[in-house]
Amino acid sequence: MEDLQIYEMDHPATQEQKKQLLARAGMEIPGNLHFVPIDFESVSISDALSGGTFDPWSPCFISWLGVMVYLSMDAIDAVFDWLITLPAGSGMVLTFTRRRENSPLAGKAAAMGEPWRTFFSPDELKEKLLQRGFSVVEILEPGDAWRTYYAGRTDGLPAPLHASIALIKI
Repeated sequence: MEDLQIYEMDHPATQEQKKQLLARAGMEIPGNLHFVPIDFESVSISDALSGGTFDPWSPCFISWLGVMVYLSMDAIDAVFDWLITLPAGSGMVLTFTRRRENSPLAGKAAAMGEPWRTFFSPDELKEKLLQRGFSVVEILEPGDAWRTYYAGRTDGLPAPLHASIALIKI
């Protein structure tokens, strides 16, 4: 695990809030965790990672949870365009949301200045990714997630009700 490098990429303001929360909790930041501020709307991932220790020639795994709904289609496409350039064996897990009328969570996000902007059906996202050349696109619907990972849990962690999860492999 010493070779494992973790790159936490988020909007600079959000990332700063995360760092402050970690500091307040007294949590030490491990040496293999790299904070990379990025505004996905105006900066490419390759530019954000340049000059650091990220190796674009080695397979990597990316967790992109809770991000896509806040971005424009252009920003999302730029991430997928970058992702497909990574070496075979690389992959990503992401969450996406279908458009829903009167979503309480979307309303709360909008009230906080973070409106939801982009939505996909599972078929739309799968088609977009397969057309780009990804070798595997697997979609886990909310009901499947509940049955697979949440049924019988006693810790109170709720299953996502409306977000789906996709696994992409290169």
